[in-house]
Amino acid sequence: MSVALRLSLLCGAVFAPALAGQTPTAEQLEHAAALGAHHICSGVFVVGRDYQRTPEVVLAQDLARFPAFLWQEDFAYEIDWDATAVTVSGEGIPARSARYHDDQGCTILPRGESDVFFTPVNVSSILPDHLTQPWPMGDLDATEPPPSGIDRAALDGALDWGMAQSDQNTRAVVVAYKGKIVGERYAPGFTKDTPQISWSMGKSITAALVGVL
Repeated sequence: MSVALRLSLLCGAVFAPALAGQTPTAEQLEHAAALGAHHICSGVFVVGRDYQRTPEVVLAQDLARFPAFLWQEDFAYEIDWDATAVTVSGEGIPARSARYHDDQGCTILPRGESDVFFTPVNVSSILPDHLTQPWPMGDLDATEPPPSGIDRAALDGALDWGMAQSDQNTRAVVVAYKGKIVGERYAPGFTKDTPQISWSMGKSITAALVGVL
């Protein structure tokens, strides 16, 4: 069974009760606590590299508003700022934690563990300055010269509409056309440089790297 399929089945097991209106099991609540620890950890320590928010804001924006994440009213979180770790606990389930390790981001820890089973390392980029490299490998000339044939009013209207859909929690929209970025919008506080949770993009990148190896 592939890693991607395992992740899909796990996500399905966690999210299905919320989507079907059923009462989640203790196992599903434990998964939800682990996911919650990871999201709070990422929101505070990873996104926080560029856009600092309080844990309360991270919880409200990234977790509690989405029923599929199964965040419960009796869940409580604790942040160990020295260890850069987040623990979420709830009635009738084991506490679950996630820990931040700089360039490795946040990792959900196995039940009862206090650290990861690998040695975190600092990743030093060997790439040239992105400001000196042509887009898409860098940011140089990403928008100039603009391609012809763009209905700017229609494009701006579509971007504005996309960012206005508050129920989608959209953080960024970028439109590329004929090899140039022709439009972009960001939620308040977020920029093109703000780290974000990759979701399924991470699976695609991991699969590509495994293929290269």
